[in-house]
Amino acid sequence: MPMHIEWDRADHTVIRHTFEGQWTLDEFIVSNDRLLKMIRAEPHTVHVIGDMTQTKSAPQRLLSISRYLENNMADNVGLIVLVDPGYFIQALINIASRLMPRFVATLRYAKTLEEAHALIDKAQAVSESN
Repeated sequence: MPMHIEWDRADHTVIRHTFEGQWTLDEFIVSNDRLLKMIRAEPHTVHVIGDMTQTKSAPQRLLSISRYLENNMADNVGLIVLVDPGYFIQALINIASRLMPRFVATLRYAKTLEEAHALIDKAQAVSESN
């Protein structure tokens, strides 16, 4: 499968969803359902890094899963940071933003994994100070 999921931090506060090469919507849904199960098993906020540095394409009909993304978000998800998703995927998400406002509200973009970690660290610091 061209997608892998692993805990990015030992305390299970960050999970990484890595995309590689070509992937299909069906593969994404299977992988995302596994990701959501892992997130929901945790009693605290979990941030997601979508590492797209190893893929430069998106499957056809990507917009068709907008409602799926919105309706299946875990209640304890924090930020969703997509790393290097490319302009096409960013444009599709922008187009679908009205269909998935909750998803888009948690979404950030980063150019590198280091930048993704910095965004998450900042969000965690703000959350801890409240």
